[in-house]
Amino acid sequence: MKKTIFYLLILFSLQTGFAQDSINQPENIGKKNNNSREIATILKNIRQELHENYTQENVNYFVKQFSVRDNKDTLVDIKNFKKLNLKLLTQRNLKLMLLSNYQDPFHVDVSPYFAYEPTVTEDHWLALSIYYDSMKVIDFDFFYPTKNYNYEIIRADENTTTVKFHAHRFYEGYFTFNTKNFHLTRVAFKNTEPYFIYNRFESDFISRWKYNRVTVKLDFRDNAQGKLFLYNLDAMQELTNFRSKRLGSSGRVVERHDNLHFYSTLNMKQVE
Repeated sequence: MKKTIFYLLILFSLQTGFAQDSINQPENIGKKNNNSREIATILKNIRQELHENYTQENVNYFVKQFSVRDNKDTLVDIKNFKKLNLKLLTQRNLKLMLLSNYQDPFHVDVSPYFAYEPTVTEDHWLALSIYYDSMKVIDFDFFYPTKNYNYEIIRADENTTTVKFHAHRFYEGYFTFNTKNFHLTRVAFKNTEPYFIYNRFESDFISRWKYNRVTVKLDFRDNAQGKLFLYNLDAMQELTNFRSKRLGSSGRVVERHDNLHFYSTLNMKQVE
């Protein structure tokens, strides 16, 4: 209990500064352009580089993950070295990596969340949501031009371009890339306002929660072979108003949870 309170005090003290630093908007220096065709070209080239020039080698990370329920019960408290080997930063590949097998050095223990998920599930969405929300880079919706998002292009110099984006009831933030080869150098975003998720699995489990706050910052670098890789990740996630009920064969409620609160952080940094 004392250890959990200590963590909460540290998290509370860093929370505001972390959010401000992660989504610190770049200054509006240089040329601005909201041309939709240019935006579409930029996004297409970035996705292509992620598909074709993301490293397929093992990358070593020091990983810290912490999750607490109702500000008192620690669910996850991990600090260790892990290997990440992804061809693409997609949700499907993340799921395969995170849930592969217990011998895999990047296997994630989802058992602390068993009471809040369906009995049989492949995604373990609640347990792994902070990974999915922060690491599925190619699947980020703002990397696909839609009418939901407004974009603003900022060119500070000939080597670096920043694109700011905003969507009401979705996300706002920015990404920065190398203007010459379209390699990402940073992605930072947060939700513009809370939003709800509703899940029904078959007929025996129903859950609903609110994404109250999501804040993500990712930094990328090129390796010695010129391949792109994730260098650093900082993510914070707060889920509130969590409700679930599990039904028996007769349709009677056999397990129920109401108004739970989950607070999680994930930090990953590449180490030699």
